[in-house]
Amino acid sequence: MKEKLELTLPVDKIDGLPILVYRSDRVVPPHLVLEWIEKLGARVLTNYGDIASIFSKETYPEYPYPSEPVVPSGATEQHKLALNKTYEVQLQQTVRLVYKLRGAKTNVFGLMWEHLSNESQDVIKGTTEFATLRQDDPLALLKVIKRTHLVSARNKILDVKLDAERVWNETNMGRSSLIAYKQRIDAAILALKEAKSEFRPDAERQVEKFLSGLDMSRYHALYDDYLNGRVTVPLTTLEQAYQWVNNYKFLKIQGRQATVSTFYLEAQAEDDETPDEEDGSTVGAQVFSTQTSQPSSATDSASNKNLSTAPKKRPRRSNKKRSNTSAASSASSQDNRGQARDDPTNRQQLDIIKASCDKMAQMMTEMKRAMDNLHVV
Repeated sequence: MKEKLELTLPVDKIDGLPILVYRSDRVVPPHLVLEWIEKLGARVLTNYGDIASIFSKETYPEYPYPSEPVVPSGATEQHKLALNKTYEVQLQQTVRLVYKLRGAKTNVFGLMWEHLSNESQDVIKGTTEFATLRQDDPLALLKVIKRTHLVSARNKILDVKLDAERVWNETNMGRSSLIAYKQRIDAAILALKEAKSEFRPDAERQVEKFLSGLDMSRYHALYDDYLNGRVTVPLTTLEQAYQWVNNYKFLKIQGRQATVSTFYLEAQAEDDETPDEEDGSTVGAQVFSTQTSQPSSATDSASNKNLSTAPKKRPRRSNKKRSNTSAASSASSQDNRGQARDDPTNRQQLDIIKASCDKMAQMMTEMKRAMDNLHVV
């Protein structure tokens, strides 16, 4: 029986950073190596600044020296002094950055080495690159760590490539979180690169692999949209695919999923109980359009229709204080309301509102029928 691989790395009790562990009898899971690299990179960025680019871009930051100022002909002495002063300030800033980077390189090399297990340090000492490693070159150490830990300890080049390809093929979401799944995909791609495999998935293959490996019990509706071309955002890179999945909204209804979108219906509203100058203002009635999909049936998704619920009622405004000192005043107010209703413009607006309400009532009936078909209580 094969020994089960650890799913986590041991942690340094002093600084809380993970310790990379190497075993000669098995492959270190690529996502653990990537986790180690990312966490050390985040700490280096906090403590030492720009040199953290070695973990994300595999390059050192560059600080080019400024060029000496070119003094235009006819420049005044004051202008010349200003140009020289600017040059001196830029030169001093660059020199400080260069010296800071030089000291940071040694510190980062030590940080990385201290967070390697004894087994990891031994395997690195056994490489041909170890004799040329310098403490002021942490990037070289990082490359050796990737090469020795992202691939198998076997000597055959073909076996190393096959191991990396197997990790890629077997990577799927399972019951993990979306971010953890994305990290394992990234790690599998990195392992293929370090193993120098001939199989290097392009951006399109990466997107297809990522989406097809999702947990379909949670993302069936999303994947159905992808297969049927119901995607309105570009999915040309792995990062774009991840962002689309991460922002995809769905709700569960008795084991099924329904995607949710929102739109607004504008209508003219009139408050019969409180007539005033604000009557006739435009209000937005929020309506939800729900498209349901059932993972176990292909026919249900084909028969789905856009349904909507009734609009939310607008909060009733408080009645204005009315004076009861004069019966004539009350009668005049009622006459004004009657005239407003008889006005052709107001009557047309009320007809529009009534037609909208009738249409929404019909849509509510259709939604109830669809819910009954889904056996939702």
